[in-house]
Amino acid sequence: MAIIIKYRLLIVSTLIACVVLYSRLLNSHSWPVIFEQNSNVLPYTYLKAYSHSTLEMELNDQTKSPDRNRNTNENGDVVPYSGNATNNPLPQDVSFIISNPNICKNVSELKYIVYVHSAPHNYVRRNLLRTTWLNTTFFSRSIMKTVFLIGRSAKPEIEIKVKAEAEQYGDIVQGDFIDEYRNLTLKGIFGLKWVSTYCKEALLLIKVDDDAFVDIFKLVKMLKMYEETKRTIICGFYKENTMPILRNPLTCGKWCVKWDEFPGKAFFPRYCTGLAYIISVDLVPMLYNMSRSTPFFWIDDVYITGLLPRTIDNVQYVSIDEKYTLKESNAIGELKDVNKTLTYIFVHASYPDVFKSMWQLLLERTDNHTVH
Repeated sequence: MAIIIKYRLLIVSTLIACVVLYSRLLNSHSWPVIFEQNSNVLPYTYLKAYSHSTLEMELNDQTKSPDRNRNTNENGDVVPYSGNATNNPLPQDVSFIISNPNICKNVSELKYIVYVHSAPHNYVRRNLLRTTWLNTTFFSRSIMKTVFLIGRSAKPEIEIKVKAEAEQYGDIVQGDFIDEYRNLTLKGIFGLKWVSTYCKEALLLIKVDDDAFVDIFKLVKMLKMYEETKRTIICGFYKENTMPILRNPLTCGKWCVKWDEFPGKAFFPRYCTGLAYIISVDLVPMLYNMSRSTPFFWIDDVYITGLLPRTIDNVQYVSIDEKYTLKESNAIGELKDVNKTLTYIFVHASYPDVFKSMWQLLLERTDNHTVH
């Protein structure tokens, strides 16, 4: 009997310890960063992971309990929610470690600057892009230049490899910040700064992630009609009041947004999907300048293409939703079926082997392999 009682007490004490630990996690000021670096999957999985009923419950919780995801300081004391004011500081103005300032210099026919969000350790992905849709041998003229944007790695051996890669290819631009998921907004601002400083000659900025497969032939054809546009963002975007802000730690897990991070709203403003978007270069310095006075927010797509444009007059969005797919199978099916017209320009492609197969299929489906 004594053994049974002792065993039950052990179970109860263990359960209590688990509850206490979970409670502390829920009220912790800074959640553990458990995202894969530079995966940038938030816009794609934000809705897919939740049923309609779960989202309804989440939104109801927000309206009924505005302090549900409240913050605490290092002593565990509750920090009151402050209405519509954010506690977020202004973003750090990132300095250059590797700047490659001459990439766009004296390129008389330059039209497009591509900057690729990458991570220091993603050598394979960068080389995959260099040998496929970013391969300069497919271009008849120097109409496009590319840079890979990265931050610093905490591992010295990776930093050594990055410097060697930068010397070999001359297309790395590195900022002085730790490259991690919650610093992607810094990377985006840093990219705007680089273009504003070193590549104002281009007409359009093309931002992509390093896991983006791009039909470069169709992209350039499409962009010809937008080369003279001003204050324009071209992308697949989430309309105003359609993307819920998830706040309840019991349901939103690693995508939780605290109230003081993005206060007073149940939905995000209009913003672009992060896989790829295009910005007229005249708008780039305006966006960068406004980042100097717009409080930081860690979801880079929302900040760069949603919050910053709202501070500037007469910015127009052009929707190209139908040009995106997040499923490789959709793009492969279309590429393999010769009776289907190729519609997708941007495809989320995580696996190198699949990426290479898609590129080979695209070349087989494309009559002219020269980008003019």
